[in-house]
Amino acid sequence: MYQNRIRPPIFVQLNEQRTDQFIFQTIIDKATAAELYIELLNKSPNDFVSRLIEGIRLNNLTDLEVYQNLYLQNFGPIPSFTVQRNEVINYKEAILSALENEIRVVDTARRFLAAGENQLGSDIYRATLLQDTANLSILGTIYNSLV
Repeated sequence: MYQNRIRPPIFVQLNEQRTDQFIFQTIIDKATAAELYIELLNKSPNDFVSRLIEGIRLNNLTDLEVYQNLYLQNFGPIPSFTVQRNEVINYKEAILSALENEIRVVDTARRFLAAGENQLGSDIYRATLLQDTANLSILGTIYNSLV
């Protein structure tokens, strides 16, 4: 006789980090990016770059909300953290900082997915991996276009 069993979400450890720690780190990285994208928009060299940055910023804010909701629904209140706001003095260096932040997010998503297919948030991390890889390409193009 077949029994339909509902399995609870699988919470795995990878490099001694639990699922909640991966999600929390992603929230921090997305919040950091949100602050940086505001500065990049304010100092944008032209309208085309502004539109590209605005698209990335809006995607990032949507992701941030999704990760915050995922954390709240499964682990409770999000621990407090602070995001340092850096003023953009050199636009090319600020784009490089945005690239580094996106690389961290992609790396977190990659490590999270490598831990297993059936874990909480794997679909969200898969979407993040695709979207933020595209963001890396856009930011790289902006970086290379700056003199």
